[in-house]
Amino acid sequence: MQTKIDKKLLKALESKKTFIFDFDGTISSTYGIMFKTLETMFKNRGFVFSLEEFDTLKGRPSTVYFEKFEEITKEKIDPQKMAEEFSKIFDEQTKTEKLFCYDYVIELVKKFPDKNFVIASNNVEQFLSDRLVDFGIRENFTKIVACTNKLKKQYVYQNTISLFETNQKDCVLFEDDQKYINEAKLEGILTVGIVHDYNSNLDADYLIKED
Repeated sequence: MQTKIDKKLLKALESKKTFIFDFDGTISSTYGIMFKTLETMFKNRGFVFSLEEFDTLKGRPSTVYFEKFEEITKEKIDPQKMAEEFSKIFDEQTKTEKLFCYDYVIELVKKFPDKNFVIASNNVEQFLSDRLVDFGIRENFTKIVACTNKLKKQYVYQNTISLFETNQKDCVLFEDDQKYINEAKLEGILTVGIVHDYNSNLDADYLIKED
């Protein structure tokens, strides 16, 4: 994703202390590989998993994927083992379909080395950490919050002081999902929407679009 950050946005970011990032569709485009990974996991059990079914799960906590497995396969799932299986197959997929970090993220890391970079994502923590290592920016991110059904992103936005030692007014959220942008706005967090073809009507304080 070739992007250029607007000068007005860069100016607005100067006063912010903590940069909160979603991951899927915000730091990297992972949905294609995620679908193939889940498709393989179902196939290994003798089931078909369609793209239409995947579209209903995108952006939701990883535990929802596991619940879908139980629903379709009638197999009792061990979340830890399932997460390990997912990561293993995902890593295999990346050998033929490489993931890339969006340009604007690299630009921000370079322009604001003293800012607090964090992730609040519905993905598994180890998965997120591994991807940041792949992109060469793991050391730039001070904290990873893996959201679940019990620990929702809304909770993260409401508790930035305890989680990141930063008031909401000093935070900025980078996100591609309107639901989470709206929740962050309610808490007084500046929002930056990452626009793709599937969310062209995104409404945020600032937008970053693909060139």
